[in-house]
Parts: sequence; C-alpha cells; structure tokens
Amino acid sequence: MNRYRHLYEIISNRNYSSKIVTSDFSAWLNYPKYRHIYNKLWLAESQFIDCGPLGIYPRKYPVIFKPIINLYGMSKSVMKINNDTEYDLNIKDGLFWEEYLDGTHYCVDFIIRDGKILFMSALVSIEDEVDRINRGIFNYHYTDQDYELPEHIKLWIDTFLVGYTGLLNLEIISGIIIEVHFRLNGDFQMYDEKFVEILHNFYENDLDEINYTPKNIYLVPIFLKNRFAHIDRSKILCILQETKVDTIHWDDINSVHQSACMQRLLIVSILKGDDNIENIIRIKKNILNYIENI
Repeated sequence: MNRYRHLYEIISNRNYSSKIVTSDFSAWLNYPKYRHIYNKLWLAESQFIDCGPLGIYPRKYPVIFKPIINLYGMSKSVMKINNDTEYDLNIKDGLFWEEYLDGTHYCVDFIIRDGKILFMSALVSIEDEVDRINRGIFNYHYTDQDYELPEHIKLWIDTFLVGYTGLLNLEIISGIIIEVHFRLNGDFQMYDEKFVEILHNFYENDLDEINYTPKNIYLVPIFLKNRFAHIDRSKILCILQETKVDTIHWDDINSVHQSACMQRLLIVSILKGDDNIENIIRIKKNILNYIENI
C-alpha cells in the first residue's frame, strides 16, 4: 500500500526542509508580505475582472459567488448565480461575486526564486458535464506537458510577486487567474520522491536550476453528494484492479475542508499509456454505482 501514500505525507515523515509549504494555512503565516494574494476580490480587481462585494449587483449574469478568503480550499461556498433572485437567496457573509468564466481550467505549479520562474508544470481539469453547476467539481484532470504560460500572466507575476522565493500555484480559466496559492497543487500525484528531494535542495542548498519532468498522468476524483459513514474501501480497490493505478489518496468526507454540496472521497492517478480515459471513466462510474447502491 506504500504506493498509495500521498506525497505530502512523505514530506512530513522524512527529514526534508521544514520550509516546504504544504498548506495555505502555513503559507499565510510564512509569507505575511504577500498575504493579499489570498484575497480573491483583490485578485479579480488586479486583473480588471467584473466583480464586487455582496450588496453590489452585477451588470450581467451568470456570476460566481465565492469566499473573499478561503484557506480551506475544496471550492467551499462556490456557487454559480444566474439572476437577481438566486443572488438574493444565496447572500452570505464573507462572499463576493465575479464574472463567470467559461473555459478550460488549468492548475499550474511553479517554483520561483526572487521572482524568476525555475520550474512550471500544468494540469488540465475537465468539468463534469452532468454537474457543471458546481464549479470545482471535475470529472478528471490530465498533465499538459506542452502548456505555455500566457505573457500577461508572466507580467502579473513580475508585478505582484516582486522578490518572492518559494512555491506558487495558479488556477487559470480563459487566461484569468481565479486562485493563487503559495504551495503546490494539493493533489501531488504528478510528482515523486525525487521531486521532494529537489524541493529540499531548493530551500536548504539554494538550488537555482531545476530539471524535472512531472509524471504524465490522468487524475480521477470521486465526489459524493451525500456523506456515507460505511463505505467498504476494499470493494472500491477491487473495482480499481481493472486498471493500473499509480497512486490513491483517500479524503476524509467529514472534514471541514470539504464543500457543503459535494465531498471528495478519493483521487486516483493513472499513468498515461497504462490505460485510456474512456476505460478509466467507465471504472469511475462503476465505483459511483457501487456507492449509490449501498
């Protein structure tokens, strides 16, 4: 079962640098100078996106409601709003709205030294066509080894992260940054122990050149609409034997980190070439059918 262990757990269990940030909570404490990047209202305004606090109504719909600051992640309180009636029914303290962006979702990781990008990798996220109302609930993700960072986003980094050294994760839709984090993508399955060693050397030995190719993978989550107390993991593992799994990370469906409307049970990585996405989605549906029939 060692191959199923999440690599963030490996970081915490090994004698690697304590400077490696693995959560937004740690990032908030470690980088006070840059805390403003976690303010999503500021982030939208920094890119001239139509947005506003609740009480200010948009000029057109749809828009997205989201927390101004959310260090828990997992798309908590994110909701698509289509008209004034839905707006009024979903008003909640701590939220703001921004224009709805309809495009491909990229999750891009960076290692940066003094504002210079030393490493970059990207995941493409494919929405669930049946449940597109829940932004952040994806059908699957895959590595994009040919991704090119738009020049205007390089300029944004140069403008707002002057002198920054550390990790960076950007979530991007239609060329617009919708989330910024001073840690890497929480789903760490693109990487391996060699990469963790590189992170250690980056912090402790001032490594300023990084040569690493992330795994070329499919990353497949299982989301639940209800909280189940007694799911038999062994039955899910039996279903997953129909493909060649690289890693499995189990989530706590009762965690406060989870969204109120959907909870992620697990996420599985499969190396491209070990299976095709059509068969992987079929296996995912078999898992969901098992859970729905409990």
